[in-house]
Amino acid sequence: MLGIVLAVLLGLAGSDAARADGGAPRLGFPSPPRFDAHADKRTVDVTWDGSSVQVATAVRGGERTWDRQLVMHPTHVEVRDTIRNPTADTIGLRIRHSVQPGAAEVWAGGRPAPDGADSYDPWNPTVFVSVTNGGLGLVAEDDVLRNQLWVDNDRKTRTAGLRTDMLCVGAGDAVTLVWSIYPIAAASYWDFINTVRSDWSVNRTVPGSYIWFSPDTVLAMDADRLRAALEHQRVGIASLAGGWVDPQRSEHPPLIAFGTFVLSPEFASYRERIRKAVTKLKAARPSLRVLLYFDAQRDSSPDAAARFTDSALMQGGKPDSTDWGGKFSRTWSMVPTTDNAFGKALAKVPDAMRALGSDGLYWDEIDAVDFGRPRLTERAWDKRTCRLGADGSVEKPVGLVNLLSEPAKLGYARAGGFVLGNGPPTMRAFQDRTDPHMIEAQHNDTWGAFAHLGTPLGYISARTDWDIVLAKIDEGLLIAGVPLGYPHDIVARMFPFTPEYIQGGTLRGRERIVTTRSGLHGWTSGTGPVKILRYDANGKEHEAAWKVEEKDGGVFVRVELGPREAAVIERTSPP
Repeated sequence: MLGIVLAVLLGLAGSDAARADGGAPRLGFPSPPRFDAHADKRTVDVTWDGSSVQVATAVRGGERTWDRQLVMHPTHVEVRDTIRNPTADTIGLRIRHSVQPGAAEVWAGGRPAPDGADSYDPWNPTVFVSVTNGGLGLVAEDDVLRNQLWVDNDRKTRTAGLRTDMLCVGAGDAVTLVWSIYPIAAASYWDFINTVRSDWSVNRTVPGSYIWFSPDTVLAMDADRLRAALEHQRVGIASLAGGWVDPQRSEHPPLIAFGTFVLSPEFASYRERIRKAVTKLKAARPSLRVLLYFDAQRDSSPDAAARFTDSALMQGGKPDSTDWGGKFSRTWSMVPTTDNAFGKALAKVPDAMRALGSDGLYWDEIDAVDFGRPRLTERAWDKRTCRLGADGSVEKPVGLVNLLSEPAKLGYARAGGFVLGNGPPTMRAFQDRTDPHMIEAQHNDTWGAFAHLGTPLGYISARTDWDIVLAKIDEGLLIAGVPLGYPHDIVARMFPFTPEYIQGGTLRGRERIVTTRSGLHGWTSGTGPVKILRYDANGKEHEAAWKVEEKDGGVFVRVELGPREAAVIERTSPP
């Protein structure tokens, strides 16, 4: 019986099982199908295992030449579109790559979209559809297309696709946009996204667990109590919360420090208390990484508007700022580059953080401030982005902040040491770094999908209820960003974690499995003892005595969970 179950869960038996995406734990997934592809300027045709799918490209805009190359990989076909502008003017182009889906669900940006979708999404730049005998995924690969990307499911035309509505190419210039087509043996978004994860080499070991700290709270704690609390939660990373607000200052509204303002005289006392708190944390747990809050998208210095005029993010003809609804001092939006005033001044901050004894940076808003739209400035042109009319005509050159800021941000990352990013990366250079990233998953049930092509970490802020833990595991996320003294022990059992396969309700890593799903779990390669923990409907931890079986070189556990329960299966000696 175990052999039959294994075959089904591995995707080797039964067409219904191979097509299902209903949350049953995967012990593996099918090898990529053998496929063929050919293309012209407007279509790419892919065939495999009885499936034949055409991906169509629609373009509106200026005069151009178009050269399309296909690069075949074992798992996908890479499409490289080189667009040249032969004219003496900047041209704009609206481009959409689309496919007609089958009867099953369409996934846009990692989220089911049965009623249609139209979302800006460089974080999970994918569309997945069912087709005859399997599924097909589209992925934006290069930095320009990815940061301009909208993913959609157009119910009117019955097509789903990737598109940019803001590409422009300067006079005599050229750009190469890269995107990929993934034929998948099963109609499974999770098989697709895990294949892309493997190709992008993002299955890196995730350290943990994660807590926030404030310096005054740490300094007020008894040293033995601090040591015990850190040990109980198996804390690997402690991050200073931010923006910086010194509770010992008397201003109303309180001063808040972003950007270079953290180095100001107003925060000298706070910096000294941070230094002492870092020392105390590291003494309490020598293996701990202590990170200090850093934000490169904002500056709250009182003179920021005047000092960083060339760096301000401009929208509607004026610099963007906020006073947080009157709760804090005014903060100005910034665009750091290697040659503007803010970018140069901010370069001093990572070094100053290290001088306080930190191991690196907790980098807030690393690649986004607003997850609903592209972050644009009107002050600088990135040479690739414009506001366009419906026909593709150029209305105004603008700059995508991530494209403009990448060289400066890479410099801050190199100087900062270990980096924990708040927000998944959208640029290939940051995607290729080994830094862990997390997504602010506490706000809703949609942003978690942004982490499917990065570190599967969901930041849940101050929420301590058990329901959010279950909900985030159901989104394919581990839990990050909790307070010291967090009431649910499961966060101490989630790390380290090296992803092998993530899916809604189950995350299988080399070291452990975290799940809210009953059924057969385990590893097809590597035997040995396992520790099994069940978390009841209140999040309380219990040892479980479920059946464990070693078979065909693997080890498997029959998990039996009740409503609102979860489990962790730990390998005692991971291979």
